[in-house]
Amino acid sequence: MKRRYAWAALLLLAPLAMSCSFGDIYNGCGDERPDGITMTDLFGTYAGPDAGTVTLRDDRTFVADGLRIKDKDQLAGHGTWAMRPAPTPPRTADDGEIVLTFVHDDGTTTDWTRIDVGGKAVEYGAGQRDLTLWLYYLYGDVESCDPRKLSKVDGPGPGGASGGPPGTSPS
Repeated sequence: MKRRYAWAALLLLAPLAMSCSFGDIYNGCGDERPDGITMTDLFGTYAGPDAGTVTLRDDRTFVADGLRIKDKDQLAGHGTWAMRPAPTPPRTADDGEIVLTFVHDDGTTTDWTRIDVGGKAVEYGAGQRDLTLWLYYLYGDVESCDPRKLSKVDGPGPGGASGGPPGTSPS
């Protein structure tokens, strides 16, 4: 009888353990992206404690500073950015919705694909809505479930110009 319970427990828990060990879909460690988000919606500067700063500009360039990778390692630089379609499960941490292509001094490039878009959309009639968007990425290994949130601190709504430095307001 005890053997049956052990097998039942194993059959129920094995898929969960396997999904954690292979890093599928963050295991609830993130936010859903609202439908209908475009690159224009994302223009601006995002920052967060222990998360760094990213400015996504309307000319598809970016500047980043202090993005945390592992331990005390941080990622900083500039380059181009793109938005990918919202991925479908199963996902990994390197399957993000935003691709930052860092351009190094020697002209080589490195893609960083860990950033996702989260947000809330409040519909208030006649096809209009208020959007609150943020960016996030998982710090370290997926199994640690340590999302780092970058809140929008500056920048226009849809159709505006580039964001400025953190803490400033568009004039």
